[in-house]
Amino acid sequence: MTINKKKKAVKLAVTSTLMIPAIMMVPLVASADMTNKEVTKSQLNNITNSAGITPLASMGTGYSDKFKNLENTDGVLTINTNSSALLAVGFATQTKTTITVDPEFASEFFSTPNYKQYLGGSVDRLHNIGIGNSNVKIQKLWDKKTGPLNGFDTAYFDEKINAIVIFSEVSVVSANQYQNVNLEIDLDKWSKDTGRLVERKDFFNFKVKSGNADLGINWSWGAAESVLNGNDLPDDTWIENKVKPTTITSEDEMTFTGVGYQPMDNEHDTNYFVTLEIDGKKYKNIQLDSEGNWQKTFDKPLGNGKDKPLANGTVVKAYVEGTETEANGNGIVNTKVSAPTFYTVGEDSTSWADWEIKTPTLADAYDEETIITGNLPEQNHQNGRTYETVVTVNDVEKQRAVISGESGSLVAPLFDEVLQKGDVVKAYIIGHEEGETDKESLVAETVVQENKEGQESWENWTVEPTELETVSSGDEIIRGVIPIQNKFNGRTYDVEVLVNDKLVATEEGYTARGGEFSVSVPDSIDLKYKDKVTAVVVGHELDKEDKDSEDTTETVKDVTDHENWKVAAATINDVKDTDTFVSGTVPVEDTEFDRNYEIEVAVNDEVISTQAITPDGDYKIDLPKEVKLAVKDNVTVTVVGHQVDFDDVSSDKVSTEVIDGTNWSDWKIANPELDELTTKSTAITGEIAKQDIDFDRNYTVTITQNGTEIINEKVESDSKFNFELPEKVTLEEDDEIAITVEGHQKDKESKLSETITTKVKDASNWADWKIVNPELNNLTVKDTKITGNIPQQAVDFGRNYSIEIAQNGEKIISEVVKSEKEFSFSLPKDVTLAEGDEITATLIGHQDGKENKKSENITTIVEKAAAAETTSEFKLGYWEKFGLVYEGKVNNDDWDLTDKTKVEKTVSVTDSKGQVVKTITAANTDWYKTGQFDGYQFIVNNDVLGDLAADDYSFTMNIKIDGVDQDSVKLELNKPAMRSGAYHDKYNDLESVVLKENKVSPFVSDNSPAIKIEKFGEDTQLRLFNKYWNNNTELVFDGYVTGEESFKDLNKTLEIKDSSNKVVKTIENLHSAPTSWGIPTSVGDDHTFQAIIPKDFGNEKDYAYALKVLDKAGKEVYNFELK
Repeated sequence: MTINKKKKAVKLAVTSTLMIPAIMMVPLVASADMTNKEVTKSQLNNITNSAGITPLASMGTGYSDKFKNLENTDGVLTINTNSSALLAVGFATQTKTTITVDPEFASEFFSTPNYKQYLGGSVDRLHNIGIGNSNVKIQKLWDKKTGPLNGFDTAYFDEKINAIVIFSEVSVVSANQYQNVNLEIDLDKWSKDTGRLVERKDFFNFKVKSGNADLGINWSWGAAESVLNGNDLPDDTWIENKVKPTTITSEDEMTFTGVGYQPMDNEHDTNYFVTLEIDGKKYKNIQLDSEGNWQKTFDKPLGNGKDKPLANGTVVKAYVEGTETEANGNGIVNTKVSAPTFYTVGEDSTSWADWEIKTPTLADAYDEETIITGNLPEQNHQNGRTYETVVTVNDVEKQRAVISGESGSLVAPLFDEVLQKGDVVKAYIIGHEEGETDKESLVAETVVQENKEGQESWENWTVEPTELETVSSGDEIIRGVIPIQNKFNGRTYDVEVLVNDKLVATEEGYTARGGEFSVSVPDSIDLKYKDKVTAVVVGHELDKEDKDSEDTTETVKDVTDHENWKVAAATINDVKDTDTFVSGTVPVEDTEFDRNYEIEVAVNDEVISTQAITPDGDYKIDLPKEVKLAVKDNVTVTVVGHQVDFDDVSSDKVSTEVIDGTNWSDWKIANPELDELTTKSTAITGEIAKQDIDFDRNYTVTITQNGTEIINEKVESDSKFNFELPEKVTLEEDDEIAITVEGHQKDKESKLSETITTKVKDASNWADWKIVNPELNNLTVKDTKITGNIPQQAVDFGRNYSIEIAQNGEKIISEVVKSEKEFSFSLPKDVTLAEGDEITATLIGHQDGKENKKSENITTIVEKAAAAETTSEFKLGYWEKFGLVYEGKVNNDDWDLTDKTKVEKTVSVTDSKGQVVKTITAANTDWYKTGQFDGYQFIVNNDVLGDLAADDYSFTMNIKIDGVDQDSVKLELNKPAMRSGAYHDKYNDLESVVLKENKVSPFVSDNSPAIKIEKFGEDTQLRLFNKYWNNNTELVFDGYVTGEESFKDLNKTLEIKDSSNKVVKTIENLHSAPTSWGIPTSVGDDHTFQAIIPKDFGNEKDYAYALKVLDKAGKEVYNFELK
C-alpha cells in the first residue's frame, strides 16, 4: 500500500563512484537494505571490507587503531577513534587517519550541499614540534587549504573511497605519533533541515586505519572496525522509521489474517505488502487494505498437512515488506522488512523438555581485531519463545543482545580495546519461554590467534564446501549452510545451486562468516526422485581470480513411499445393455503427495474411456456415443493412480457381464382379438391387447387370407383396429383369415404373438344353423295319424320347413310344417301300422341358394314287444390328454345292432345323490364282432372333469335304436387290465390327475368304474391346474404356489426319487405354466410352473416327485410333494 505521510524524505540523485557492500544478514530487528540481487560482480570487486573483518597482517602500517566510542545520542552521531604509532618515527612525520563510513549513511549525508555545518568535534594529535598535544576543531580543519603558510593538516570526505580522511600537521620531531578523532555529526538537525533520511539497516559499518601520510592505505592489511546498531536507533529521527510488524491470527488454521498498518511517517515513499513464510517457502505480495488488514487462505495440504493444509506444529512466519517507489542516490531501490511475528499451528509443538537451543558459531579471531563475529542459527519459534546472545572475552561479558531467533550474523564490537593473541572468546544463546526456566545453548569458543600461516595469500586460500540439507522429491526450497570462510583481504562469497548440473539459483554477498542459505526452486523445475542437487561456494577477492569450493551433492530422496503404494479397486454396479454409462464406488485412496486418480473403463478388453475421479465416492462414467453395449459384453473398470515423476499404479480389475436391460427374454406379445367376418364384411376389425411399450417397443399386424398377406399395418397397444380390405379382395365363405402381432425393439429380434384365425361365415350364418329335432308322439297299431310338434325354428333369411315321415325306412308322408306348431298327418290309405314298425320323422330346413339342412331322425316303434335282458361288459379305461376314455360293450338279443346309424348310445354321469349332472354321447364300435355295433367308446373330457363339483360319480349307459329308448344299464367290470400312460392291472390303479384344480381319481364302486372329484383346501399352498399326459406320453404337472412374495429370483426345481428314496433325477429352472387354464390365481407367472416327467420316470408306483424352490444361494425355500 502507499499512504501519504506526514514527513516526506527527500532523495537526491548523486553522481558517485560509491559501491554498496554485501549486506550482513543480521535480522535482529527491522532492516532497510538493498537486495543481494542488485549487487553485480563488478561492484563486488570494488567493495572495501566494510561487510567483513580483515585481520591485521603480521606486517602493517605501524599504527594501532581502535574505536573508543561509536554512538548516537539525541540525534548526534559520535565517532571517537584512537590511533597511535607502534614505533618512534623520527623527523618530519605526518599521520593520516582514514575513517570508512557506511555507504548508506555516506550516500545521503555527504551528498547534501553544505553538510559541513552539521559537523562538530575535534582532533587531538601530537604537536607539530613533537612535544605536547594539539587539539583542533573539526570545523576549522574541514576542507582547510594546505601549504607552507596554512599548514598541512586538513580533513575532508573522499567519495572515491567512501571515507573521511584526516591529516595531522607535519611534526618536526616525533617520539610518539598519535591522532585521536572525536567527530560529531548532528544528523537530527540535518534531517529536519533538509528533509532527508538515511535508510534503516541492521548495522552501519565503520572502520578506521591510520598510518604515515606518505604511505597508501591497503585495507587488506587490516583495520579497526565497529558498527552502529541500526535497530537501537529510535523512530522519528534522522533514520527512517522501522517497518511496523504485523499481527497474525487464525480461527481455522487455514485462513490467516492480521493487521500490518504502516503510518508512513518519517520514511521514503514505499509500497507495502505482507509475506508469509512456511518451511522456508515464501508467499509474497499479500495485499494490505487502507487500514492495513490482510488475509491469506491455504486450501490444500502443505508439507506434512494431511487432514488440514498445515500440520500441527508448523510455524507460520509473517512480516511486512516494503519497496520504495524511487531509487536512492546510489541508484538502488531499497527494500525493507519488519521484525517477524510467528503463529504455531495446533498444539503439536516441541515441548519445553524437548526444546534444544542451537549453538552459535564464531569466526576465527585474530590479534588486534576490534569486533567479534559469527553466525546465529534458526531457533524454535513455537510457544512465543524469545532469545538473546551473550558474548564474553576471557569470561568478561562484552555483549548481551536480544535477537529474533532467525538465522543471521553475530556482531559484537569492542570499544577502547582490541583482541590480544590468546584471548578466549565465547558465545552462547539463552532461550526464554513464559512460565518455564530459561535454557542455554552449548558454548561456542575460539582462541584469538596471530596470522602466521600466510592465509592472506591467494595460493593458500581454500574455499570451504557448503553443507546441504537432505532434499526430497517435491521440495520447493533447497537449504544449506556456508561454513565460516577465510576472511583475509576482504574476501566475499557466493553460493551457486545446481539441479542436474543446471544452475538454478545464486545467493551472493556472504561474508567470511558464511551462514545459512535457502533458495527457492524455480517454478519451471519440479524436484524429482533421484535428481542431483549440487551446491558450490564461490570465493571473490579484489583483482584476483575467483575460487570454487568442492561440490556438495545430494541425491533427491523419495519421501512418498511410492514403492509400497497400493491402489484400491473400485466397485462396479450392474451394467445393462440399455445403459449409456458405467457407475460404481471408488473407495478411500491415498491422496498424499498430490496423488490423483483416473478410472479406466474397458469393454471386451478394449479401453473406451478414461476419466479423472475423486476418491472415496461414487463415480459415473458416460460411455462414448459410438459405444453400444450388448448382452454378455464384459465391462472392466480399473483405478489408475498418478503421481508426478513416478510410474502409474493400477488397482485390480473389476468386471461384470452386461445384462439385458429390457427384459427382452421375458417379453410376451399378447394375442390380438379378431372380430367375426362374413361374406358381406368390407373391413377386418378387432382389438390389440395391452402391450409392453417400454424401451420404445412398437407393434405391427400382419393379416393373411388363406395364407396370402393382404394387410400389414402399424398398430397401437390397447387399441381397436379397423382395416379396409384392399381393392379386389373379397371374402368368401370359409376363407381363413389369420392375424399376427409383431413386436419390434431396437437392436433386438422381433417377437410374434400367436396367430389368431377365423373362418369367414356366410352372412346368414348358415353353417351355425341348427335344425331343432321334431317331437314324435308314441304310436300303436291302432293309430291312423302320425302326430307331434315342431319346436321353435329359425325363420330369418326366408327359412321354411317340411317334414318327412317314414315307415320302416320308406317315406310315407312329406308335408310343409311351421315353427312352433303341432302337426297331425293321416296315414296314406294304403299304409297300416304293424307291431314293431319303425316310424321316423325328419325335419328339413330350406333356404334359397343353400343346401337343405335336416334334423336328426326322430323315431318311435309301433307297439314294440317286451325287451330281452341287456348285458353290460366294461372292457377298458385309460387316460388320454383330452380326458378319461372308457371302452366296452352292451347287448340285447332283441336289438338290431347291425345298422350303426340307428344305434344311439349315451352315458349319464350321476352324482352320489343320484342326480344326472352330465350326458355324454358314446361312439358305436364293432370291435368285438364285426358288423355288430354292440361296442362303445365314450370320453369324459377334461372340460367336463374340470367342471365337476367335489363328489363321487358313476356312469349309466343309455341305448336307443332307431331313436327308440331300449334300456339303461350300469357299466360292469369284466376285465382287470386297464391303462393310462402305462398299463395297470386294475381300474383302481389308474393314476389320479388334476384338471382345473379338480383332482380326478378313478375307483371301483359296486363293481362299476367310478371317479372321485376332490378340491384343494383353502390352506393348500401348492395347487395344480392340471395333471395330465402330453402327446409324448409324458406325465405333466401344471400348477402354482400361492403367496405374495416374488419368485423372480428363485429357482424352481423338480426332484425325482425312486422307491428307495434316492434322488434319481433333478431338473432345474422349471418354466412357468403356459396357461392358467382359465383359473384365477391372484399370483404372477413367476409363481407358476410346468413339470414334465421324463418317460423313464413316469410310473407313479415306482417314483415320487417333489417341487423345490431354491434361492440364489441354493438354500431351500419350499418343498412340495407332487402327486
